[in-house]
Amino acid sequence: MKKVGKCYISKEYRNTPVEEAFLTLDRIFALNDNLVSVDDQSDVLKVKIEDKFFYIKRFYRHGSFLRRHIIRSRCTTEFENLKFVGSLGIPTPKIVAYKQSSLFWRLGKGKGVLISEEVTHAKNLYEISKTEPEKFSNSHWRIHLIKELANDLSLLHAKRFVHCDLNWRNLLIKEQDGKTEIYFFDMPLARRRFDFSFRHFMMKDLAMLDRYACQILRRSDRLRFFLYYLGRASLTKRDKQLAKRIRRYNSKKNKIKI
Repeated sequence: MKKVGKCYISKEYRNTPVEEAFLTLDRIFALNDNLVSVDDQSDVLKVKIEDKFFYIKRFYRHGSFLRRHIIRSRCTTEFENLKFVGSLGIPTPKIVAYKQSSLFWRLGKGKGVLISEEVTHAKNLYEISKTEPEKFSNSHWRIHLIKELANDLSLLHAKRFVHCDLNWRNLLIKEQDGKTEIYFFDMPLARRRFDFSFRHFMMKDLAMLDRYACQILRRSDRLRFFLYYLGRASLTKRDKQLAKRIRRYNSKKNKIKI
């Protein structure tokens, strides 16, 4: 990535219509078409430039007082998280540009954007479960997905990185030329934790995945995922205690009971 003013632009997009379209924050925030999602701190647009689609995540606020003054803004955090996860060899959407206004952001009034390429031939895992549920009847596809997801999450946790919002909507499944890949994205809350809180957030990641998995997958498949994640052939006493914590967590959240 190369810095252009206050913006980071991917090398392949320098001096192209894409760079021109995303040159300033004012230009980006003037866009109002093709809204994909919105919340109280950001929204996401999908735009087409030439023959490619891009997702623009616009940050209107940068999180709590503590995040703005001591940690990092949500925009910066997501940018750094995507780079970190990608550096581990785990697929993430390709970052096209990142830009944040320095003025007033510590007061919660600054703006930021994170722009990524569309992951083609991909759907999020929740959408697949609703529109193509027959895929889960394919044992080869299902077991491959379980193993890949378990291995990726195990690697992230080995680096003490926790996602903190690891639901099925935040996992893109790309299928092309007979190959299936899992992409991690939407991670403004993620971070590496080196204190005692790591085990809680590690358990939370597992619980959020299992919260919906219990509706779709058989118990044997969920156990297979857990064993792949742990890298074991059978559960130890400590593993069983972790499984109980996951069930208890989901129950307390008044979600789907396992």
